[in-house]
Amino acid sequence: YHSSGEDLKKEGNNKVLHVPVATHNGQMGYLDAGFENLTALFEANMDREVICLGLRDYHDSVEDLGKTIRYFREKGAHFTTLTQAASEHYEHHKAFASV
Repeated sequence: YHSSGEDLKKEGNNKVLHVPVATHNGQMGYLDAGFENLTALFEANMDREVICLGLRDYHDSVEDLGKTIRYFREKGAHFTTLTQAASEHYEHHKAFASV
């Protein structure tokens, strides 16, 4: 989303694109929490255009990443980098792309 200049928590016309990490009931979408502990968060965010999840380099999340990829692929999701997500966003919202 693009935030408001007065309140970063509200949508507005700022040029900066925000892609916050997904949350649900106070839990943040970091895979070190474990796949089983994140399924409620996944479901709560399923209607969003982008679900941003994080990985931390000090925790081995390989197994949970694999489960997460399979889970979302079964739901028809595709995976991207933040750079690609921003590029696609600005392709569809050209007014925000002009600086």
